[in-house]
Amino acid sequence: MNRKVKKQLLQMFGTMYEAHTEIKNFMNIGDTDTAVSLLGECQNMAIEIGTAIDEAEGDGTDAVRFLEEYCETAYELSQRSDESKSCKTLDKILIKAENSVKSDIKSRLEIAIMPYKACMWDSLESIWKAADDDPDCDVYVVPIPYYARNPDHSFGRYHYEGKDFPEYVPIIDHESYDLEKRRPDIIYIHNPYDGDNYVTSVDPRYYSYELKKYTDMLVYCPYYFFAKVYSESFIICPGVLNSNKVIVQSNRIKDLYIDVYTKELKVPEHKIKEEIVPLGSPKIDAIINAKKENYPIPDKWRRIIIDRRKIVLYNTSISALLKNSEKYLEKIEKTLDYFETADDYVLWWRPHPLLESTITSMMPTLSGTFNKLKRMYLAKSIGIYDDTPDSTRAVINSDIYYGDRRSTLSYSFVFTDRPVVFTDKDELVTTGNFEFDRINNSLSEEERKHFFENNNIDGHAGEKIHNYIKECVSSQKMSLNYN
Repeated sequence: MNRKVKKQLLQMFGTMYEAHTEIKNFMNIGDTDTAVSLLGECQNMAIEIGTAIDEAEGDGTDAVRFLEEYCETAYELSQRSDESKSCKTLDKILIKAENSVKSDIKSRLEIAIMPYKACMWDSLESIWKAADDDPDCDVYVVPIPYYARNPDHSFGRYHYEGKDFPEYVPIIDHESYDLEKRRPDIIYIHNPYDGDNYVTSVDPRYYSYELKKYTDMLVYCPYYFFAKVYSESFIICPGVLNSNKVIVQSNRIKDLYIDVYTKELKVPEHKIKEEIVPLGSPKIDAIINAKKENYPIPDKWRRIIIDRRKIVLYNTSISALLKNSEKYLEKIEKTLDYFETADDYVLWWRPHPLLESTITSMMPTLSGTFNKLKRMYLAKSIGIYDDTPDSTRAVINSDIYYGDRRSTLSYSFVFTDRPVVFTDKDELVTTGNFEFDRINNSLSEEERKHFFENNNIDGHAGEKIHNYIKECVSSQKMSLNYN
């Protein structure tokens, strides 16, 4: 039975005990009509409780049997309403029914996982798997719609990616999941920006401050992975402020959050300390636990790869684009030109899923240049153009990472223990020469060691997150929001 339903039923028992006292008082003063009316209301409540139990648990529970006995006794009492002592009999039966509900009917948590982009599902998937395997939980994946932003930051095209999630993930349409009625025990999100993102916005109905109205446990799990360099804009945002718990990958990142909130927002450390939970990243789970056989390469891509020695995963990110947009596009062009004639390598180009939307929204004059590069790349079959929802296929099938440093994809690739080459040094912004970058900008052993020493990388972050949040809810250890 849903935990909230069980709680409501137990509250109804309390109301019935109070009614018994009133019934006795009315009998003692001879107001039998009011006493009989209250008895009828108690019978109706008993029937309502019994119906809810039958719907949740099926027929034949002891609790419903006791409630049926209660209704019969209440009816008999209404026929001889001068016997106020009979209320004690009702109390005894009701206690049996209540105890049976408490001890025999196991409460279940309802969990709503609410991603917005399918390509970011890896930041929540291992949590969903752990919850889905838990017999004490009912978990629902409810993708929420979003809008692309126009250049003037108004809402543009409406998007809903419910059909883009893996086939093995059962999807619930957001319109059919009534938050106000269901009020899930736990809601997980991976978008913290609400209306503060200049590129996209989730439907305002699902902003974090709206979601917190319908749950006692709103949990934010970042869609990205932190390295040494970070931006406060990723930390100070509505989804963090409104969530009861914020999942981070390590104690080091927890300390960053605490430092930012105590210094920038003057939040007392004790208020935020319990909110930030360093249990790892489901994104790392996705890479560590991935198997190639589960991510086959499409035939049209395989025809491009054939007879080539190394697959180079080329990642173009938003942060680098925003830093130096025109030169960045020039560098992309030179990179594509380089790999067009590089017989030892094949390029697997995976732009950030919001790269095109960012160009359209924030630098529309460059849209034509980017689209021309994309068309040229596809027309010449230089390599793979990967705009599929899941980046895991690209990571586990590539031999070398080549791209921007400040990107979640680059951090994910580190955990494959394969070569990582960065392209984002200012003095090399227009180079586009893979061999030159490989010699000068490969990930150092010191940097790689940093990743492995300071982060949870056992592949069980999702399980740990689920168990921790479940325990918090089950034990009523609800932390306070600090906004």
